[in-house]
Amino acid sequence: MNNTNWIDRQEYPFDSHFYQVPAGRMHYVDQGSGPAVVMVHGNPTWSCLYRHMIKQLQPEHRCIAVLKSKPTLIVWGMKDIAFREKELKRWEAMFPKAQSVRLSSVGHFVQEEAPDELAAAAVLFLHETDPA
Repeated sequence: MNNTNWIDRQEYPFDSHFYQVPAGRMHYVDQGSGPAVVMVHGNPTWSCLYRHMIKQLQPEHRCIAVLKSKPTLIVWGMKDIAFREKELKRWEAMFPKAQSVRLSSVGHFVQEEAPDELAAAAVLFLHETDPA
């Protein structure tokens, strides 16, 4: 994201941050403060997908895409045909303090297929997690 002039800053008012990985530079958003909420998206989407959630959560939570040393919630649809359990295990290895919630009857689009379960898992995680 070298040239971001095309982005509507009313809809997406977040600063760009980058993380160097072996495959290249990865863009991420880091907004707010407090207990961290990690939002991971796939391709061809980008962090704009979470813009409304970030705006709502950032007054009391830190919204970030890359975070290894803090408690992390991973909510995984076990019927996902694109990303199987081996990918979940890779995410758990990348986030060693992760708490994983496996939703057995959910596929790839957890936020659409199980919004109530996702919200409940997030609320429980945020209430049980020490922000330190």
